[in-house]
Amino acid sequence: MIHEKSIRKEDLPEFVVKQLRENNLLYTKENAIFFKSTDFGDDKDRPIIKGDGEYAYILPDAAYHEDKMRRGFDYLIDIFGPDHHGYKKRLKAIFQAMGYNPDHLEIILHQMVNLTNEGNKIKMSKRKGYIVSLDDLIDDIGKDAARFFFVLRKVNSHLDFDLELAKQKTEENPVYYVQYAHARISSIIRFANEKGIDLTEKPDISTLREEKELMLIKKIIQFPEILDDVISRREPSILPRYLIELSSKFHNFYNDIRVVTDDKELTKARITLIKAVKNTLRIGLDLIGVDAPEKM
Repeated sequence: MIHEKSIRKEDLPEFVVKQLRENNLLYTKENAIFFKSTDFGDDKDRPIIKGDGEYAYILPDAAYHEDKMRRGFDYLIDIFGPDHHGYKKRLKAIFQAMGYNPDHLEIILHQMVNLTNEGNKIKMSKRKGYIVSLDDLIDDIGKDAARFFFVLRKVNSHLDFDLELAKQKTEENPVYYVQYAHARISSIIRFANEKGIDLTEKPDISTLREEKELMLIKKIIQFPEILDDVISRREPSILPRYLIELSSKFHNFYNDIRVVTDDKELTKARITLIKAVKNTLRIGLDLIGVDAPEKM
């Protein structure tokens, strides 16, 4: 992690000012130093040093990006809150003025989070000193629910975080639903081992012909494509939504089809199938930072 103190210690803000001045991109107005950001598509020029000599926010930010580029990064992604919408143009402008390709700076705006409890919005106020911190939230609902619910929200969507739902141990709670699928599969595998079924032998997958078996296989095969979409679209919510869908297909499969049967070859094939589901769920949950329990 790079702190602003270290950026200032290396005189990077001064370097940015020097570079902009050499390119005739600065001027003084009312004792403040302005950057000609309109030359790069901004709607007005922006001060980088205020009249009292203090840095405007954009100057240390520009210095931070300079530091990142010096350290060998060739593509930068900034994540800001919704109140920074107007900041995008000026930051890209100064990034370009420093000699970098503005297309190599991507700015993602996250939307606000509303906490609700039993259908009522929890009102917070800095002035009154009533704030729910992330630590408070994790203490209340646990890290797994907190992480899953946050990642489940689309980047450009507001999140109504239902505290009551996050604490429920029911199918309505999405993180519980996915974790329960993983734990249920673990239980089935333990049961098969207790029955003496040799799961080390190569199964005959061609015995899997039921529609719900084939639907599971098709869903598992989508996993690499899902991860590609998460990365290329900068949309982490695709992953937990996929895990919910996979869990749903598994639960539907389990409710209609017996896994451990008198037919040992079919049993081994079905165990192999649900092992693949389990591994996919485990990898997906691990990427989100959520536990994949063996028992629940």
